[in-house]
This record gives sequence, structure tokens and C-alpha cells, in this order.
Amino acid sequence: MALLSLMGSLFLLPGYFCDLNGPTTVFAVVGTSVYVNCTYDQKYEANVKYWCRRMNRDCPIIVQTSGSEKLEKVERISIRDNHALLQFTVTMDNLTSMDTGTYNCGVNVNGGPNQLAPVDVTVTTEKSNSPEFKHDSFPSLDSSSIRCVKMFLHFFISIDYRMFSCEPLAPF
Repeated sequence: MALLSLMGSLFLLPGYFCDLNGPTTVFAVVGTSVYVNCTYDQKYEANVKYWCRRMNRDCPIIVQTSGSEKLEKVERISIRDNHALLQFTVTMDNLTSMDTGTYNCGVNVNGGPNQLAPVDVTVTTEKSNSPEFKHDSFPSLDSSSIRCVKMFLHFFISIDYRMFSCEPLAPF
């Protein structure tokens, strides 16, 4: 039973099963700003992080870091990495309704597929009373969390069930 508790605790550690996480959806009002925080695994600390807008199968990069913590800005959109927090923040200023769409937080991975976390940005003309604008609302599971749950379950299910038995394990 202690092993089950340990396994559950490992699952709750940020980045233990997922290398990049971000919000699934962010909401904002025209003319305001939105801040998107994406967290990453420590092994990607020096890698280039980026923000891209998904268009069909492509995702052209809008702004990217150089691997450092220096603020990078392209027009109304900026990105800054914080190595101590293992997080980068994308800021979109002076939003318009044309900014509504699906974006990706991304980490450039040398020798492998880039890490991506999709983020839906919704820009409305006025603040609504809907739950997504209330700060005290409980956030829903985002796609990154669901992906992590799937990976955890796959890992957990692949463990030999005899590890949880009270009987001694027989040699193979």
C-alpha cells in the first residue's frame, strides 16, 4: 500500500510524467492583455522556448527565446523564460478578436520531436459572467493533464501486479 501512495505522490510532482504543461484555455477581453505560463522539465532549461499559432497542420512561430532569460518581443507579443521556476511566460498585449485561436507553447528539442502544449485563446468584446471569467472557479482538466493521466495509467498498469501482493515474489 505504501508503494501505491508513493506512486500517487510521484504523479503529483510537476513535470514528472509530462515535459511541458500549459493552460488548455485562456479568456480575455478586447484591448486587454493575456499572460500564458508554460512549465517545462528541467532538462529543457537551456532550450529555445516559443509561442506559435496553429494554422491547419502548421504552427508558424510568432516569438521565441534564445535559450536565455532575456525578454523577446515581436509587436504585441512577448516571451520570457524563468529558469529558476522552469517556466516561460507569453504575454499578448492589446488583444483583438482576431487573436482568438489555438496556439502552442513549445520547447525546441534537439534530436527529437518538439514538446508542445496547445492553448486555446478566446478574446471577447466584453467581460462575461460565465465561469471562465471568475477567478474562484475550479479549473477543468486541460489536455496536458489528461495526457499526463494517460501516461501515468499506462505506467501504472504496466507494473507487474505481483508487486502489490502480500505474498513474496517468486523468482523468474
